[in-house]
Amino acid sequence: MRKLLVIAVPLVMLLAGCTTPLPQPTPSATASPSASVSASAQPSQPPSEVSSPPTVSTSEPAETPELGGDDEPGRYAYRCGSLDASPEVQLSSLAEVWAATNYTRMASCDVSYEGGQPFEPTSAEEQAISTVTPGARPEEGLAVMLEVLRLCTRVSDETGPGGFKEAGHEALVAAAAFCPDAPQAKIIKGWADGTRTGAPQQ
Repeated sequence: MRKLLVIAVPLVMLLAGCTTPLPQPTPSATASPSASVSASAQPSQPPSEVSSPPTVSTSEPAETPELGGDDEPGRYAYRCGSLDASPEVQLSSLAEVWAATNYTRMASCDVSYEGGQPFEPTSAEEQAISTVTPGARPEEGLAVMLEVLRLCTRVSDETGPGGFKEAGHEALVAAAAFCPDAPQAKIIKGWADGTRTGAPQQ
């Protein structure tokens, strides 16, 4: 009987151990795997759709083109007198003449050629010269160009000596085409197309 008790006690304990409920995992332990799965299950954004910061241009802003005829600075010299007691000024381009602070007080300008010899007209100058004198010789072409440039500078007295009224029609047409940005461009065009005749002095 004692032997049976010795054997029975361990068996009872063994059976009791088998029926003991195992500990349940805590909620935090189960939440972690599911959270990691859901995070890894989200598709990553394709490279083409990834928003990138706006690029800042490091290039210089485009320069605003200056108004001017097709005369390159230094190719001609412009000696301009004034209607008042101001001294004459010498400038190196039409753009400088037009930008002069005393432009509206200028009487007129004399133009001389300062470029290389012999005189070789640019394409724009050739067009102006051919408008006035088709097939002109180089020396004739230079004289024509100087007159066209003079008309493009400043003419204070439209009908007076050296004014637009005295200028040839072809020279006015050439000047209107050569310097459309001149302060007096509309006046030159008016004389060229005949809509401005006998205008009063400015």
